[in-house]
Amino acid sequence: MKILIAYFTQTGNTEKIARAIYEEVLSQGHEAHLKSIADTASDSLNAYDLVFLGSACHNADLAEPVKKILESITGSPSFKMAGSL
Repeated sequence: MKILIAYFTQTGNTEKIARAIYEEVLSQGHEAHLKSIADTASDSLNAYDLVFLGSACHNADLAEPVKKILESITGSPSFKMAGSL
């Protein structure tokens, strides 16, 4: 399975969680990529079977960069998605 773990972090905590997910995914024998949201284009998401999105929590909501990438997904994506706050 081809998996993307993309995250937005300000203090480094969300990145730590993303790295832990990445290490676990690799240990299970999957192809995995770890990227910051800034380095992730929404049109590249369809290249993956599963996309994890990690976000810091801002004012009880997702961080703006994560919201933007979610809003840019159109139609019915070909990938499954999971998230963490």
